[in-house]
Amino acid sequence: MSEPLAAALIPPDSPRIVSGHAAPPPMAPLSPTYSAAAWTYSVASMDASGRLATRAALKALGWAPGTPLTLTVWRGAAVLFRRDPNGAVTVGHSLRVQVPAGLRSRCALRTGDQVLLAHSQKEDALLVYTLPLLEQVLSETHECIISGGE
Repeated sequence: MSEPLAAALIPPDSPRIVSGHAAPPPMAPLSPTYSAAAWTYSVASMDASGRLATRAALKALGWAPGTPLTLTVWRGAAVLFRRDPNGAVTVGHSLRVQVPAGLRSRCALRTGDQVLLAHSQKEDALLVYTLPLLEQVLSETHECIISGGE
C-alpha cells in the first residue's frame, strides 16, 4: 500500500537519488551571451595634451601613424574614433590618439584621468569611455550582485 502512495507524492521528474544524495540540477546557460572577440578592452590614462597610450589597440585595428580619424562625442561621456580619409585628426607617430582640448572639456576629462578603451576590428572603431559613464552603466549591476539579486 505504501508504494502507490509514494508514487503519487513523488513527481516523475524528481532528481535521482544516488548514494543518498540528490543529483544536482543542470546548470542554466549564462545570459546574456556575447562574442568575446567582438571588442577588446584596456585602460589608459590621459596625459596633459589629451593623448592616450593606445599602441596595442591601434596595432590590432591596423591604424598606422598618420591614419586620418573622425571623432564623435556621445552625450559628453564617450569619444568614438573612426578611420576616415577626410578625418580632422590623425594617429600620432608613437601610436597614440589625442582628444582635442574642446572635446576633453565637453567630456570633463583631465590630465591623469583613466578611461576604458574598447576597440573592434569588425567596427574599425576605438571607443573611449569616461569613468563616470561606466559608473552610471554599472551601478545597477553592482547593486544587484551585492544584494544577491538576479
